[in-house]
Amino acid sequence: MNKTVFARQCVATLLIVVCASSQARTGYINDEVEKTLEVFRAIGECQTVYGKAAIGPYIISMAQRADDVLAVMVLAMWAGLLDDNDVLHLDIAPWLIIVFAQRWGERDGERVKHYYVPESVGIATGMLITALHTAGLSCLTHTPNPMKFLNGLCDRPDNEKPIMILAVGHPNDEATVPAVAKNKKPLDEIMTVYAAQE
Repeated sequence: MNKTVFARQCVATLLIVVCASSQARTGYINDEVEKTLEVFRAIGECQTVYGKAAIGPYIISMAQRADDVLAVMVLAMWAGLLDDNDVLHLDIAPWLIIVFAQRWGERDGERVKHYYVPESVGIATGMLITALHTAGLSCLTHTPNPMKFLNGLCDRPDNEKPIMILAVGHPNDEATVPAVAKNKKPLDEIMTVYAAQE
């Protein structure tokens, strides 16, 4: 194992042990933290009633460093989400990528039409997903309906249309692909091969 990675893991483990103590909780919990803890407690109640798989990934907004993920783990611990084996049954997605399509732009004060926008955005998004997978990350695509609220949430102009949300993070060791996602059409239904004429 890389020495730097090992050192970070040791520090993270030490921080979790320290933050798990009752003395640490007293100094850090304020009204804002208490509201977040209520979310984790609600997650725990749903998991108790409906099972561990009832709750999807927890998205960390504006994550920039490893300690942003660590903070979520500590809050989940404070909320009592660890089982008897000290395992946290909650997937954490530290990055949320929102893909927008710019339908038209401006140049020298004039409105400029963009051509083949859906095709270009689709190709670019596919390349992004491939790059994420190559980097060892997993991603979940999500297309909420409606999506117009994302313009206001992300402070994007009206000429941009939200297309897709990508929840990105490291895959859980126990992660599996849903059976419905493996139900693919055979190749001969989606591709026709024409032989070259002599």
